[in-house]
Amino acid sequence: ACREQIWHERAPHLSGCYGSTPVHATRSSRKACRIQHHKRRHDRVMGAPPRAELDSKLIGETVTIRAGSDLVLDAAVGGKPEPKVFWSKADKELEPGDKYSLTYTSTRAMAIIKSCDRNDTGKYILTVKNASGTKTAAVLVKVLGKNRMILAGSTLHLTATILGRPLPVITWRKTGIDLQSRGFIDTTENTTALTVEKVHRYDAGKYTIEAENPSARLDLYLKQLYAKIHSVSNHIFIF
Repeated sequence: ACREQIWHERAPHLSGCYGSTPVHATRSSRKACRIQHHKRRHDRVMGAPPRAELDSKLIGETVTIRAGSDLVLDAAVGGKPEPKVFWSKADKELEPGDKYSLTYTSTRAMAIIKSCDRNDTGKYILTVKNASGTKTAAVLVKVLGKNRMILAGSTLHLTATILGRPLPVITWRKTGIDLQSRGFIDTTENTTALTVEKVHRYDAGKYTIEAENPSARLDLYLKQLYAKIHSVSNHIFIF
């Protein structure tokens, strides 16, 4: 009897829920166990809600990329039962082909936009949905113009289309340079053009077009266009 008493005194005390309610559990602990068992059973029946987490490089206001480059849209996905996953643009699901390469697994959703151009600018939406609900994630994409290269000593030619009624007054500007004397400006009813001959590294920078007419008294500039020129060695790059 003494040995049995000693064994009982040294016997370990079990607490918590291990598939059944402990015999000596209090009323509150038995209730907690029942709630926990019910939740586990509910999760097994209902599954897990869908998940969509964009790659950190895609998180931000706008993702920019140069024309001609490939853009990768990647995200972690999940859910139970396994969700339906797809990328879309302008309410149209992306289709695999020459333009898009699509890879969907139970944990990843990847879309590669090949050789981007300005038509690829816009909002891309990842949709992940199953019986537990729908989760979406959006990426704003802006495709910038291709780089152009001209040799130092050659001629730079920039053009822009003019819109406005009455016809706006056009002014070309560049900080530190009088373009009226440095270049030749030709403005017609629909277009304006700037020509700079024998370009050199001092021609690198930002070129701005200002357009103004009587309808733009509150907002001085109807339209501004920019051309950036960077000089590298004896080459001038236009962006």
